[in-house]
Amino acid sequence: MEPEVIWSSDGGELVLLMSEPLLTVTRGRFATGQRPGGRHVHLEHIDMFYVLEGALTFEVGPDAERVVVEAGGSIAIQPGVAHVFLNDSGADATCLNIHAPDGGFAEFMRGMRDGVAVEWDHQPVP
Repeated sequence: MEPEVIWSSDGGELVLLMSEPLLTVTRGRFATGQRPGGRHVHLEHIDMFYVLEGALTFEVGPDAERVVVEAGGSIAIQPGVAHVFLNDSGADATCLNIHAPDGGFAEFMRGMRDGVAVEWDHQPVP
């Protein structure tokens, strides 16, 4: 598949690189201060991040433990674990985000781009 730009604004960009039922991969660039989305839980898939450049801060688990992942590092959020991430590093950060299985993520991202609400494996923190 050809890469699809999902959004590009405010120094950030999200590109859908691969979309299959068992695996979806995006590349995101996030300007300092960006916090894409709120704290949430996935019930049926792993949400994994591999930081290519810069650093991202993740808030993970019931106590929102802060974990900084720098370039070359990764974090895999297991199903049922609350999480959110932000770029508070003072410089742009780029990462790959892998959803396995997809859990409806690719269609949700396309829907977000196209202004269409799409349900997927994304729940508020209980």
